[in-house]
Amino acid sequence: MEIVIDQISCSLLDCTSGTCHIGTLRDDFSELEKKTVESFIKKAFGAHPKDAFLTEKSPVWLRRQQEIEDLEKYIEEVTEAWYNMKMKAGLHEISSFFVISYQRDGMEEVLFLDNVLSDAMIVQAVPAESGLDYQLMKINSVMTSSFSKKDRFLIWQWRNEDLRIKEDPAQIEGETLHLWSEKLFHLKADKTEKEIYQVIERAVKDISFNHGIPSEQTLPELKAVLSETEIITPDQVAKAVFEHRPDAQVVLKARMADQGISESVSFDTNRLSKKDRTLKMITDAGIEIIVPSSLLKRTDLIEITTHEDGTSSIELHNIGQIKNK
Repeated sequence: MEIVIDQISCSLLDCTSGTCHIGTLRDDFSELEKKTVESFIKKAFGAHPKDAFLTEKSPVWLRRQQEIEDLEKYIEEVTEAWYNMKMKAGLHEISSFFVISYQRDGMEEVLFLDNVLSDAMIVQAVPAESGLDYQLMKINSVMTSSFSKKDRFLIWQWRNEDLRIKEDPAQIEGETLHLWSEKLFHLKADKTEKEIYQVIERAVKDISFNHGIPSEQTLPELKAVLSETEIITPDQVAKAVFEHRPDAQVVLKARMADQGISESVSFDTNRLSKKDRTLKMITDAGIEIIVPSSLLKRTDLIEITTHEDGTSSIELHNIGQIKNK
């Protein structure tokens, strides 16, 4: 990935003291600044941002532009809007709001990034009678080149309206909101694999409990069906998880539709965390077994059986080697 940085703007949003300092675009920057924003760009693409699409409510300036001469004006508009939104939502934090104009492999793009600053302890030299003394000091505005769960970014390929976004939802007054896609930029964004999985897993657990079906039976079925295909449909998932309960299938499909999963969606299991790509079972005797989701249907390797008396058996087959960890 070849990156050429054109301009950088960095604003300080201090929602702990109610201060907003809007930066200006600069094409003169230090080598450290250049390396830092290059790292941001590379990590943004490595974080698997999801595709986003313009809606009628999206800012006019996000529409296709032949030139981007008014970027400075856009920065002021979006920075003020985001700062006011953070204050209203009670996100009391200090962040650096970057707008980076660059070329990636010859493609002109802009990265909007809200990088939440963190706390750190530093060693400070202070004058003393014996010469110098050293003491620990806490600072609360440390910038790193990595991303945290609180960070948000939008990649804007402005010549063809290609948009990609990454943000974790925020809990605002009991409501779960994607502030950038739903409120700041008014974009329609696809759900990430993690979000899709969380929606379905939560629904399966609730429905299993309400219908008297042990989740020890349904969750393995869920993980197995999600690991088997790159395209999932509500009907496919419902039939796999609740094979002999048509009533539960209807409820699951309705719950998925309520969360915007009413048709087929792309699903890459590899983008889930390791925890979500495996099934961890703990017996009442304290025995732990972890099975990759992709192997749950391999009866030549593992069989999980539920007996009429409510007990279960787990059988492992064709074991060539066992390692101690």
